[in-house]
Amino acid sequence: MVRAQNNPRAFTYLTFGFLVLLVWLLFLGLAVAITESHVDTLVYAGTGLLAAVGLTVLTSELGAWETRRVNGGRPLPADADPVRVATAERLVEEGGLGRDPETNRLARILAEQALRQVDVRYPRAWTAFLAVTALFVGTMAARNLVTEGLTPGSTLHSVILVLCLCSAWWHPAEAARKQHRAEAFHEAYDRYTDEGRAR
Repeated sequence: MVRAQNNPRAFTYLTFGFLVLLVWLLFLGLAVAITESHVDTLVYAGTGLLAAVGLTVLTSELGAWETRRVNGGRPLPADADPVRVATAERLVEEGGLGRDPETNRLARILAEQALRQVDVRYPRAWTAFLAVTALFVGTMAARNLVTEGLTPGSTLHSVILVLCLCSAWWHPAEAARKQHRAEAFHEAYDRYTDEGRAR
């Protein structure tokens, strides 16, 4: 997390590049298993590779932009102790202060960042986006199944459809819980620091 916040572009390219490469290899395996000719396999492999490169660039740039926006110019310190960062994440998830002042300070930064996340700030818009994406992908999957039968593309669309529907159903409650606990930690930390100044 510390590396991702202090060098977001490199981190997102490595992370998304690796994940998209794995998906492309899975797609390639499906193409080899389903297609009947080498030409079709090459077409699917080439199309999948172009899509993988484009998807890597798009998701990496969007991920780096979102990381910088969520940080708000205040990322975690580059020399932050990973154990304290993990403890700080747990404190934000629980919504309460810990015993270590440095861990509490890191958790305060993480609580601010959690409240800036798009899916937490605008949960209805994010759920609507997921639902519209599911509708679009479901339409594409149905069209491919009717016109071409079972292909790697229709299989991939079906998997994405299920993931989007599950996310749209699960997201509102999770976003509300995350927002409530981040706000609770934020208020507890501010109250604690105000009391410390008053003494």
